[in-house]
Amino acid sequence: MKKKAYAFFCVLMALLCAACLSIVNVSSGAEYVMAAGSQSIYRLDVAKARGSIYDCNLQPLVGEKKQNVAAVAPTIESIGALDQATEGEKRGYLANALENGKPFAMELSRKIKDSCINFFQVPERYSEEQLAPHVVGYVDGTGHGVTGVELAMDDLLGRSSGEVTVYYQVDALGRVIPGAEKKIVDTLEETKAGVVLTLDSKIQRLVQDASEKLEKGAVVVTEVPDGEIRALASVPGYSPNDVGSAAANEDSPLVNRAFSAYSPGSVFKLVTAAEELEEEVIETLEKKIFTSEFSKEVSEQLQNNIQKNQEITQKQRGS
Repeated sequence: MKKKAYAFFCVLMALLCAACLSIVNVSSGAEYVMAAGSQSIYRLDVAKARGSIYDCNLQPLVGEKKQNVAAVAPTIESIGALDQATEGEKRGYLANALENGKPFAMELSRKIKDSCINFFQVPERYSEEQLAPHVVGYVDGTGHGVTGVELAMDDLLGRSSGEVTVYYQVDALGRVIPGAEKKIVDTLEETKAGVVLTLDSKIQRLVQDASEKLEKGAVVVTEVPDGEIRALASVPGYSPNDVGSAAANEDSPLVNRAFSAYSPGSVFKLVTAAEELEEEVIETLEKKIFTSEFSKEVSEQLQNNIQKNQEITQKQRGS
């Protein structure tokens, strides 16, 4: 009988030791410690940006305008200050944020002094009067380039990205712990790296304003003799902040008419006229009628650059 009791006692002690050892392993395991730590941290992504695009004088073509973005740890005091700053327009949203208890970000027109609110100046990628939108292009919802330089240099601009992130200590319900220390990571300085174009923003603005008189077309300004493009405007233009409206427009403002392929057509008449002048075939300012059968295959279509019996008026010799 004593032997059975002794054996049972030994088995019981062995089980207790195994249980204690398991508890020690669970409580001291690095992966469990990290998991417990991550559950007590809340990450708030305030803003993200990518590399910049500059003109030939290193003037930014994107991200020049800044906006105030607030990272908020919701408390009665901070929500009250925000409600006052927004004049009650966001009261419903702020009430839900307070009930939820999780940190959030929102745009504000002015700064508010509160220990639970942190402000950051975040660049707006495009302005309402964006310069050279057909050259710069735009990005999609994931932040990748769709057209223009944004697409052509997507990889480089993406590698020059930056962000603002705030880490809060929260309880088991995800609510911010009052008075707990928070960590701010701001790498927006890295977005100053980017791409330099040959455009000149001053010339581009003049060209863009002047081209508004056109219904459709394009204006390109190049520098002689290198041929560097100093300005380029395609009409009608569009706002990169509202691509949806541009896509629905029947005038196709998303098309870059400066770079679009056009059939040469009557443009070649200038060559023929120049040859006539050089050979002094045209002697007077009167009309000259001639025949040419020059043709060129473009985009799988035969384009007659000069139709027969075209009538040319020589208005000024050498023009």
